[in-house]
Amino acid sequence: MAQLIKIQDYLSRYERDLYHYSSQFTRVKQHNWEKAKDYFYNGEEEVQLDDIDESPTSEPSLFRKVKSFFKKDEVAETDKEYMEVEIEKEAEENFDAENLTAFVTEPKSLQDLKVLFLENVFQMQMRWATSTLFELSNADKRYFYDEKLQYFLKSFPDTFLLMYKPVFLVKKAPVEAEVILITPTETICIAMVEGKNGSVFQYSKENFWTELIGKDKKKVLNPVLGLNRTEQLVKSLYQSHNIDRPIRKILLSRNGFFDSPTEPYQIDFIDKRNYEEWFYNLRRLSAPLKFNQLQAAEALLKHSQSIYFDRSENE
Repeated sequence: MAQLIKIQDYLSRYERDLYHYSSQFTRVKQHNWEKAKDYFYNGEEEVQLDDIDESPTSEPSLFRKVKSFFKKDEVAETDKEYMEVEIEKEAEENFDAENLTAFVTEPKSLQDLKVLFLENVFQMQMRWATSTLFELSNADKRYFYDEKLQYFLKSFPDTFLLMYKPVFLVKKAPVEAEVILITPTETICIAMVEGKNGSVFQYSKENFWTELIGKDKKKVLNPVLGLNRTEQLVKSLYQSHNIDRPIRKILLSRNGFFDSPTEPYQIDFIDKRNYEEWFYNLRRLSAPLKFNQLQAAEALLKHSQSIYFDRSENE
C-alpha cells in the first residue's frame, strides 16, 4: 500500500519527519496484519468489531496522553517538537497504538480480512496526512471516500510515496499540482482523464479537448496544461536541491481512450488499450525505499503549503 505523504494543503506528519514515518508505516502495517491473521486463523482473540471513526480529528490513545498534560499557551514550539519525538519513540515499541484490527463487520474470508484491514490502514493514512500530535488540518470529508485517492494508495507498494494534488508555494502564491508518485526509481507526474466508460478524448493543443460519449460531445479542460505545470514545478524544486532523478509524465485514463495522431513530447498516454500492462509493470516493482527517493520527497514537502490550527483550539 503506497504511503500518503501529502494531500492538498493539509499538514502531514511526513513533513515533520519523513524518514521516521516512512519506515514506521511499514512496521505498523506489517505488525497489525500479522496480528489480524493470527486472530482470524487461530482464534487466539476475537477480531474486534468496532465503529471506525473516519474523522480526521480522531486520535489514537497514545496521542491523547500528551493533551492531558499540555495546553496551548503552556508549551513552547520547541517543547512540542520534543514531545512529539518522545511520543513517537514510545510508538515504535507499541505498534498497537494504531488499532488496525477493529473492523466494522466480521471478516468471513481472508479476502474479506484484507479488504477491511486495508480500509483501516487508509483511515490511519488520512490521520497521518492531515494532522500531527499537536496540530490539525480541516480536511474535506470527500477525501475519505475519494475513489482515485484510494486507487493510488491500495494499488501500489509501501515503497511508493504519494502526493495527492499537493499545493506548492511558488513566489508566495499557492499552486495546485496533479498527482505525484515518487517511486524508488523515478518520479511520476500523473493527470487522470476519466469520464464515462468508453469515452474518447480527442487531443488538442488548445485549452480544451473534446470528450466523445457515443454521439454526444463535451468540452474538457486540456489535461496537458496541469501535467506540464506539475512537471516543471517538480523539476525546478529538484534542481534547487541538487537532486538528480528521472521525471516522467503520464496521462491516465483507466476507462477511456485517447485519440491523438502522435503523443505530445515526453508524455505517455495510458488508456484502456495499454492500461493493464502499465499497471502490472508498475505494481511489480519491488525495490526498497531509496535515500535519493526520500531526499526528493523531502524537497517537495519543504515547498508545499500547509494550513492547520492547534488541536487545543478545537476543544
